[in-house]
Amino acid sequence: MAEQNAPLVDEGIGLLQKALELKPNDFDTMSYLNLLYRQKADLEPTPDAREADLKLAEDWTNKAVALRKAGA
Repeated sequence: MAEQNAPLVDEGIGLLQKALELKPNDFDTMSYLNLLYRQKADLEPTPDAREADLKLAEDWTNKAVALRKAGA
């Protein structure tokens, strides 16, 4: 499953990063990046790679929440 889904997850992350370049303060894009990094973590072969992806996911969650609070 990881072999089949990993390229799709990586492609999705790349597209979302491109979307953030075009619209840097998009809450939804940040939220989806969080979800895709969590999906990527599930596909990682090593615990270190998994933890790195989960850290990135948490970072995007925090950025999205901060953005939402700033706009509220």
